[in-house]
Amino acid sequence: TRENFREMYPIIRSKIETCSFIAFDEEMSGINADGTMKFSKDDIPDIRYTKMVGVASKYSIIQFGLCMFHKSDDGFTASPYNFYLFPDFGGDIVMSASSIAFLRKNNMNFSTWIEKGVTFADSRGEEWALNKYCPKEPAQQRNPIVLSSQSDIDFMERNMAALNKFISDVDAGDFFEFEGCNSYLRRCIYDKVEREIDGVVVKKGSDPNRLVAHRINPQDRLDHERKVKEQMEQDFFDTVGFRNVFKDIIASKKPVVGHNMLYDLMFAMRWLDSPLKETFDEFRLYTHDLFPLLYDTKYIESSGIAGPAQTETTLEQCYERHKKCDSVRISVHEDCSEFDGEGTNYHNAGYDAFCTGCVFARQVYIADGTPKPVATVPNDSASPDSSLLTLCANKVFMMWSLFNMDLNPQNPGGVCKYTGTLVRCTGFPRSVTTSSLLSLVSTSGLQDVEVVWVNDMSFFFRIPEESSSDYCEALAKCLPPDWVLQPFGDFLLNSKGPCDLPVDSEEVHHQYAEENQPEKSLFDMAIDTICAPFRWAAFGGDESCNDDDSSVQPSRKRPRN
Repeated sequence: TRENFREMYPIIRSKIETCSFIAFDEEMSGINADGTMKFSKDDIPDIRYTKMVGVASKYSIIQFGLCMFHKSDDGFTASPYNFYLFPDFGGDIVMSASSIAFLRKNNMNFSTWIEKGVTFADSRGEEWALNKYCPKEPAQQRNPIVLSSQSDIDFMERNMAALNKFISDVDAGDFFEFEGCNSYLRRCIYDKVEREIDGVVVKKGSDPNRLVAHRINPQDRLDHERKVKEQMEQDFFDTVGFRNVFKDIIASKKPVVGHNMLYDLMFAMRWLDSPLKETFDEFRLYTHDLFPLLYDTKYIESSGIAGPAQTETTLEQCYERHKKCDSVRISVHEDCSEFDGEGTNYHNAGYDAFCTGCVFARQVYIADGTPKPVATVPNDSASPDSSLLTLCANKVFMMWSLFNMDLNPQNPGGVCKYTGTLVRCTGFPRSVTTSSLLSLVSTSGLQDVEVVWVNDMSFFFRIPEESSSDYCEALAKCLPPDWVLQPFGDFLLNSKGPCDLPVDSEEVHHQYAEENQPEKSLFDMAIDTICAPFRWAAFGGDESCNDDDSSVQPSRKRPRN
């Protein structure tokens, strides 16, 4: 909290500079997209990023959890911290009712957040504070403030004349009190006295609207100026607040680990750095420059790189599964005894950051397959030397999606979660169900076909990789003539999105369609996809927990509103 942030900051900064890797987590005031910005399962990374920008720019951060992991003889020592963040300036704080209800259910202390939250700023706020508290030039070298209102001019002339009379009269006492005035005129008084008058210093009086000039000798003036400078520097630090920690993380260039981290990353960059970039490619380029090594434990767990690919990948499920691994011992630093690693304080950002780092350390161990503890996470992380650290760097999980994201700008921006061949289908009636679809395609000769629902107007057939190349024709023969099939490559081209998949430019329609029947235009298909987004029923519970995704498993039920 702001009560102990100054005291704890040097310790935290030192741990960031010396650790092996950093795990983080956040709790936000909302995460739900609405209207046309609702997520659709077939959002390509470019489109999904645009939708997420709106959410990350609308809501704010309530808690920021940080956990530094230092190597020990048999594993790691973890130093978890939980920060409440509350701004002292800026725009409105927007809260989602469902998110606040979810956090309240998980014991979020909103009183501490509002009353004691550490302030923060982005780069623009830091620049404003720098100009206010740490001016580059003394008053004598700055342009003087020029008053335009006659009443303000009269006020300054009257008060400065009285001040000069006070200075010339050695028997007039030790201080002179100005007339009460607004903040603009108080600023003018500070500026004029500093620029033109020796022998006095101006300070705030007991009445906040009235300034007081005190007599001062040259030696006392030096002490006063030193104290003023120290106070200004402290005010600057307090105004920038948690951004100081964020900048230390950036400067360290250490591996940064999150769980289902895309929202956490975007919220942090929006509120602690600068407004998010307009395009996904610009965001990737900028993010990679700040954080060259990002690791998402949800992506790793679902990828199959660290053991069998898992479908139950919430943070709690991952941590409970991985904490049974005794080969990597993780102890909590004595300074952080409140996080003993045995509690069930999920959705406390500090505890979640601790759990995330524990999962990552054990994932690296499992992937490496060596008897040594995780010694491969380098302090100088330019070239990771384990398979997991290489294969999973900068790849992040994308919720409710066919894709995962790759934030390395040298790679394509998206990687499909599904193996095999995907064929998009539109133009079917709303009465269609998964079982009826599987019954129809059973006559196609294609084996192990699965159905991946997007919304009420589109889905994908998933066909194993070994299927023959005429899969579209085979599907077309067993489906009604007015249904439209589209190879996955065409879908990607029409969406203008990068993906690590071959692109087949041929679009196939049913050979049984009537010769004069109009085909759906690309515009119509885009409208189907973009303007009718639908949350898959399997995910329709509490949207406030951004960590429950079953999308790697095809639904056996038709999703309904």
